[in-house]
Amino acid sequence: MQSTAESCRSWVLLPNDVTKGTRHGVVFSLSCNELSYPKYALRGLKLVTDPKRTSARRRVTNWVARGTVVAVLAVGTVGYASAHKRIEVDHNGNVVTVTTFGGTVASALEAAGISVADGEIVAPALDQPISDGDQVAVRLVDGGADLITRASAASRSAADQRGPLVNVTVAIDGQSQELATHAADVRTVLKELDVVLVEGDVVSPGLDEVLTDGATVTVASAATETVTVTEEIAFKTKKENDSTLDKGKKVVKTEGTAGERLTTYSVQVVDGVEVSRVEIASAVVSEPRDKVVSVGTKEPFSVPTGAKVQPGSARAIAKKMLKDRGWGDDEFKCLDALWQRESGWRVTAHNTSSGAYGIPQAMPGSKMASAGADWKTSAETQIKWGLGYVKGRYKTPCGAWAHFQAKHWY
Repeated sequence: MQSTAESCRSWVLLPNDVTKGTRHGVVFSLSCNELSYPKYALRGLKLVTDPKRTSARRRVTNWVARGTVVAVLAVGTVGYASAHKRIEVDHNGNVVTVTTFGGTVASALEAAGISVADGEIVAPALDQPISDGDQVAVRLVDGGADLITRASAASRSAADQRGPLVNVTVAIDGQSQELATHAADVRTVLKELDVVLVEGDVVSPGLDEVLTDGATVTVASAATETVTVTEEIAFKTKKENDSTLDKGKKVVKTEGTAGERLTTYSVQVVDGVEVSRVEIASAVVSEPRDKVVSVGTKEPFSVPTGAKVQPGSARAIAKKMLKDRGWGDDEFKCLDALWQRESGWRVTAHNTSSGAYGIPQAMPGSKMASAGADWKTSAETQIKWGLGYVKGRYKTPCGAWAHFQAKHWY
């Protein structure tokens, strides 16, 4: 603890914690020796580990009653009273700079033409010494505000960062206070307030961030809780080729069903707001069922373009028979393509593996006897039987051709 004039350099006036029961204005006027007394010593910023988070984990000391106004004075080492000094005087928010050869706060106010009115507080006190570059604050105190007076320079270490006078708001666990301070960064202002941080507390902005006028410093408690929730497991979609569907066509074969699982998370909450969530356990209650979609692969039906029909040929006989049945050229083209693939329009075409025979490839060939006894050699008899078969099973030659394209048989 310093006891020299240097230790008397700064006074800090701060508003009191609004939760205090008593409300009365207090202003300390302390000598260097009084400032050296331990009860005014400022403790350094501490980081302690206390999972129980007792009510004593964070203390803002010397927050006492009454005053709407906060004032800070940084007073230099006591010099000669006759020395020329430039002093900044803040009178209820109106700031002026004066020059004086006086050695006390009173002389600075006299140079500024300010008379202290009833209800106004001067910081530091009128009889306190001043030096070049110091600041003096005069504030009107009404009955509804709290005021803190602190002699924080008494225990300030060389490592503390000092800067110009700024007005800041410090909010701790939802309770806020406005104050004026020469602290240059967040760490220093919290040290001035004897704030004790518990492990997991979140300070915003960071401890080493520079304080600016009007800034807000927030100290919020961090809590971790375990939460178990029911979550949906999305189903997958599978595709299956289907040769009976036109190419590109899609049909839902089986509807999908979502599954369900229970998941436990470790959730970190700061000042009532969730900031992180980590999964620690998960159990499936019901498995999802895949959705199955059939996708068509059948090539689109097309009517072939046949070769020129020679008179008297089997193709010419078939074309005339189709016309007699009311089928046009498109149906003939389908029949032409079908039987060209099956037999090449040959009357004696024979498949030794299956026993299929003739132009329509009747299986067995003897089925065509129902159309005529000359079924083995007569193109007309075979075509007659073949057209009856096509009509009975596929309605039209184009229907038979479409089936052949999909299945490669008819």
